[in-house]
Amino acid sequence: MQSTHWCVLTPNMITRNSQINFQGNNMGHMGESLLPCWSLLFELGAMQQQQHGVRGKAAHTNNDSSFGCGIDTSALGPLRGWSKALVVEAMKCKIYDGRTANETKPNDQLHHPNLYLMSPYYRHMQYISHPSHAHLLRQNLVSDAYISNHKSYDGSERPLQIGLLERKKSRVILNLHDIAAGLSNAMPDTNLTITNFDHGPMIREQAEWWSTKDVIIAAHGSGVMNSVFITPKTIVLQIYPPGWYWPTIEPLITQVGGIALDWYDPEYNPQSLKLSKQSKADKIKANQMNFTVPVKDIVERVMIATGRTDANFQQLVNLLGVPAMYNGAF
Repeated sequence: MQSTHWCVLTPNMITRNSQINFQGNNMGHMGESLLPCWSLLFELGAMQQQQHGVRGKAAHTNNDSSFGCGIDTSALGPLRGWSKALVVEAMKCKIYDGRTANETKPNDQLHHPNLYLMSPYYRHMQYISHPSHAHLLRQNLVSDAYISNHKSYDGSERPLQIGLLERKKSRVILNLHDIAAGLSNAMPDTNLTITNFDHGPMIREQAEWWSTKDVIIAAHGSGVMNSVFITPKTIVLQIYPPGWYWPTIEPLITQVGGIALDWYDPEYNPQSLKLSKQSKADKIKANQMNFTVPVKDIVERVMIATGRTDANFQQLVNLLGVPAMYNGAF
């Protein structure tokens, strides 16, 4: 008989960022709480399959008759958009949101992960427990064969794939197309694309785009939660507006096997920003600001990160950022 493991999310068991953005209908930030659920359910499924003597299979598949998974958000409300697609299409789990029928059966098990403890100190955020968990999630949407036919690999003749993600509302990089032109001039043998996914939360299309890039450049935002679909060694460069630095997605990038890089205005030291007493109004203004970025800064970072040019000490500091020095990178 199939049993279902349910990851139960309640207001005091999701990250503070998820709380705020759930209320504001910014469902991308729910990834901070849903992805740890996926890792938990993945591992429980692996243990249950071992108990049933299942070998040589992925730790969780929707076709395994001994295991089912579910996300219970009845204490929060219904999931929408990207978050709902993540659960239904990528995780292939059930959802109980208080409106749908409660499918809990007597042999089901409920789990209450205390995800709230992950925030607010971003270096300690744990999205997934192992890169293989992200791999299976990605495979449910994009095949490895599709990725190998589109992405550049060592020894392949395919050009380096660089993607730029364009925002249309807050945190718009006003000279993003200038950055694209600068990269094309410096690296003419690359394939460069710009997208905005303005047409809606088509998660499979987003997974295809993110999983087939070698370098991704984007303003910090919930769209970067799609980093869960990148392949190992993919470089994700997030750009922050002046006065705003909130590196909550960098841990996800590294946990799936990617390389997380940042750009922020050098006049704003992230370490002092973290400790500064900015007013709420100043924080909102900085977070929503549209801004420009020195093209040479982005080109230099990409050139160094992809091994196209050597770097001196100061350039490495610029590339890795101030927090890296505090984390023992030097």
